[in-house]
Amino acid sequence: MTSETDSENRRFDRLFPWCYALAFASVSFLVHLSYFPIGNTGVETDFYADLAPAARKLWNGELSPESYLFKGPVYPFLLTAVFAMVQDWYRSGVLINVIGSGFTIVLMYALVRRLFDRSVAVWACVLLSVTPIFFVQSHRASTDILFLDLSLLSIYLFLGNGTSNYFRAGLVGGIAFLTRYNGIFLLPAAIACLSFYPAGAGFADRIRAALRYSAGFIVAICPWILFQFFKTGKPLQTRNLENVRLEFYPPRADGTSPEFDTIWQLIAHDPIHFFRRYFANIPEHVRLDFNILFPWIVGVLASVGAIVLLIRGRSRARAAFFVFSLGYLGVMALVFWVPRFSLFLVPTYLTLVVIALTAWKGRFARIATTIAVLLLATSFGKEVIENERVFHDELPLHVLEAADHLAADPDSEGAFLLARKPHLAFYAGMEPRFYPTARMSYSELLAHSAERNIRYLAYGQQEYAEFPWLRFLSLVDSLPYLEPVYHSRELIVHRLDPALDLEEARNLEPYVIAKWGLASAKLDLDLDRYAIATDELATYHMSKGEPSLAIDAIERSLQFLLSQPAEPANDIRVSRLRVNLAVALMNDGRPDRAMDVLESNLALLEGGLDSSSLAQTHFVAGILQEGRRELDLARFHYEAARPIFESNGNRESVSEIDSRLRRLGR
Repeated sequence: MTSETDSENRRFDRLFPWCYALAFASVSFLVHLSYFPIGNTGVETDFYADLAPAARKLWNGELSPESYLFKGPVYPFLLTAVFAMVQDWYRSGVLINVIGSGFTIVLMYALVRRLFDRSVAVWACVLLSVTPIFFVQSHRASTDILFLDLSLLSIYLFLGNGTSNYFRAGLVGGIAFLTRYNGIFLLPAAIACLSFYPAGAGFADRIRAALRYSAGFIVAICPWILFQFFKTGKPLQTRNLENVRLEFYPPRADGTSPEFDTIWQLIAHDPIHFFRRYFANIPEHVRLDFNILFPWIVGVLASVGAIVLLIRGRSRARAAFFVFSLGYLGVMALVFWVPRFSLFLVPTYLTLVVIALTAWKGRFARIATTIAVLLLATSFGKEVIENERVFHDELPLHVLEAADHLAADPDSEGAFLLARKPHLAFYAGMEPRFYPTARMSYSELLAHSAERNIRYLAYGQQEYAEFPWLRFLSLVDSLPYLEPVYHSRELIVHRLDPALDLEEARNLEPYVIAKWGLASAKLDLDLDRYAIATDELATYHMSKGEPSLAIDAIERSLQFLLSQPAEPANDIRVSRLRVNLAVALMNDGRPDRAMDVLESNLALLEGGLDSSSLAQTHFVAGILQEGRRELDLARFHYEAARPIFESNGNRESVSEIDSRLRRLGR
């Protein structure tokens, strides 16, 4: 009977994880096919900015250290291999995660089954499959699932039987490091574990085990390290130190922060600050995991599970498993917290949760555990559905249409495109460049783009929200040196004129500001600001000797203002713009038309609507009549304007009128 039961258990251990993994991966891929034709602008930004472009270059026979500044080469190599079969970069990336997530379930089951028991392994896998961060990552294009699989496999081999496993564990650990450089945690964690694991090993055996693990790790990374060294003169060219620097020294108000070449320089800059922040980050990251990544009850249950293990479940192998988790937490405390960065810790948290739920051994323990797990899984599942809905709603679907349009432009192939995210450039066959975070004016942006050979500038909803000082780019009308080549409700793409004259662009700054002020005020229905922007635009054209353009701008604005509901405030706006229109008409050599405008304005202002506009209207009418040699009419308008200016305290205008009246022979 015992033999038969053991046989059934072994069969279950073989079949359950693979069948469950296959079912999970199938559901995950179906969700992808049904709802996600393009990657989102969060997690998958790295895919479009770094991973897929690096794989594209590999496909074209190019391998450069510059393509691997934040992550190692394993994922791009694997992506290229999958692309050879699928012929779609994004879908290839998703397939890696879909298949990898199935392997995660298999590996977790095998690891937890080895360390604990079958029921803990089953329930831990069930909870993992509905954990929001894991389900979301299972059909995204990212390195997270592959890194998780390689790390778990390395730990599984490390905790296996036989000393030969240490070399294989180190080899896989090295490959994990070449997937994401934070995989470095595996090496010190393994060496730390070998100080107490396995039981009964002598000092010499532990040294040999550490050497075997280290040798495997070095063998895995050595080709890449040598390649980097011969290409760059450095054993590892990476910009991950930037993430550490930003965590410990965020940018000051002026946008600057200290620069460091190595982690040791950063630590030595202010050791007390570094260690205080570092050791504060460890509990803070755990707190964030249990407040954002999971509901608070998971943190409570995980704590209970840890206590249960300390009281009655201690073993060297289990301790080693948790040392790896602590090692990862220690490495990630060097950088800012992001939900997906904690994906590696999810199996540890869930294992502790299930240990807490299975700790009771009473009469109805199995039923109680089942109910508790299902309730928790239901809570997770609801969050999964909500997260997927939010992610779907935020997809930049408009990018696909825009990319097709840009790809048809013969100048776009391989050109640099400035944007907040890399998606559009990737699909259009262009090279992404990213907006600087520093505030820039119109001319400064053009100079920045020209210096970097940027030919296209994309400005959409995300740029609008994050770079409000560049909102003039949302104008559909052509701006000087910027030609709109594509626009939709979500996005506009400008092409930069290669014949850019930076000096002229600087002189055009007031024009661009006024144009945007006019458009934004109209959009917001801020009629006061609209009238002011119209005046600024007309003033600019007049200063450039372009009265006809000033006339066009004012007449368009008047047409819009007169279409608004009648009210005294709007009549005042109209009256003031009419005065400016009359001035522009006079400068354009159309005095008769200017007089018609002024007379209609006087009729509007008869009831004392706005004394200031009335005075200005009379004053301009006086100048016009004086120019036409209608001296009596000129004198009449000046004398009508003078007392109003005087009562309003406008001494300059009073002085000007007195001078003109003396000249007319008052």
